Amino acid sequence: MASIQMDTIVEKDGVISMKVSGLPFKKGQEVNVTFKAKEKSAQTKGKSSTKYPFSSAGRLRNSPLIGMWENRTDIGDSVDFARKLRERAEKRQG
Repeated sequence: MASIQMDTIVEKDGVISMKVSGLPFKKGQEVNVTFKAKEKSAQTKGKSSTKYPFSSAGRLRNSPLIGMWENRTDIGDSVDFARKLRERAEKRQG
C-alpha cells in the first residue's frame, strides 16, 4: 500500500490548500486523507516551520552533507572521532 506524508502550513483559519501531482494513485481509487496538527517540540517552539522544511532521507543522501569530510586526514577512525566529539560536548558548560 502506497503511503505519502506531506507537511503544510495553514495560511488562513480553517483553510488548507494543497495542489499535489505525481501521486501513485489511480482514478477512482479510494484514498484516506488525514489532517493532524503537529505538536511543537521544546526545540522548535517559536521557530517557523518554513525555516526548517520537511526533508527526506533521499534529499539528505543527495545533499552536500554526505561525504563532506571524506578527504579529511586528521579524523582517522570516524566512530572514535564522533565519540570524542560527543564526550567533549557533554562536558561543556553553557
